[in-house]
Amino acid sequence: MIKKTLFDVYNDSSVYLYELRGDGIVVGVTDFGAKIQYIKLRAGSGERDVCLGNASTADYVKFSTYFGATVGRCANRIAKGEFTLGGKSYKLNCNDGANHLHGGKVGFDKRLFNAEVDGEKLVLSLLSADGDEGYPGNLQLKVIYSLSGKKLLVNFFATSDADTLWNPTNHTFFNLDGHDSGAVYDTLLELNADFFTPGDENLIPTGEILPVRSTPFDFTVAKRLGDGILSSDERIARLGGLDHNFILKSEHAAMARSGDGEVTMDVYTDLPALQLYTTNSLAKFTGKDGATYGKHHAFCLEPQFCPNAINTSAFLAPILNKDAPTAHYIKYVFDF
Repeated sequence: MIKKTLFDVYNDSSVYLYELRGDGIVVGVTDFGAKIQYIKLRAGSGERDVCLGNASTADYVKFSTYFGATVGRCANRIAKGEFTLGGKSYKLNCNDGANHLHGGKVGFDKRLFNAEVDGEKLVLSLLSADGDEGYPGNLQLKVIYSLSGKKLLVNFFATSDADTLWNPTNHTFFNLDGHDSGAVYDTLLELNADFFTPGDENLIPTGEILPVRSTPFDFTVAKRLGDGILSSDERIARLGGLDHNFILKSEHAAMARSGDGEVTMDVYTDLPALQLYTTNSLAKFTGKDGATYGKHHAFCLEPQFCPNAINTSAFLAPILNKDAPTAHYIKYVFDF
């Protein structure tokens, strides 16, 4: 049974926390940003929470970290916030220098969703109105969280009354050794991806699709995250770590294992690509439970369409056609 409690109050609105329970795993989700607040595992000698988070809704808005959030309408970057669809040009709000990032200034991560409990499923709904952050069409979104055994499933459903863009993801910041355990250099990571898409100084893809073989981007065999993060490769060093997009080979996107070997997480998705981000720009601050977070204290595995795909002919474009309901999923399978 899903338990509902008050998380806090923000702008005179009550924000609720919904707790899902599985086999040795407890997941907390808030209706603000449809975000994962915690994933607690009964692993090793006790319980560990394997995702970073803020202590309050106000902090989520203030710091714009995207911790655990549902991201949209369009995850990642759109160059100059501009695109053309159906012969019409659109201009989006830009919140990452000259570019549009993760849905804009007030993306889905900063919205209060309507929440309903349907048996063992948490259904979070949102209407993104025509013109929201510059996007066309009234988009109806549902995000459904369910937990079975040690499997956490996130289903995304959307429909629109006009052609628009839709590129959802979940933006959980993972640290499988515990959210308060520091740098993730010893985490083992394997990606089911033979190619990545290099970007320019603003992380906008150049349009190239390059092989990972014989580069620091090669995670086709599990290796320490630190080996990639601390690489001298100019494409990594100038960012202070990894923040790169990979083209997925199959729905089994990734495997990650904690540094102490106690926790393994496999990620599955039907989305075509995955952004690997190692919190290179995360400034030192205090998060939930009084934990101190900082640079390289987590990693993000964000299944999605390629960045700026709507403007790059080599990439599959994230177009949601009028009156054509579309679904995507992300599944996290834990072993501990």
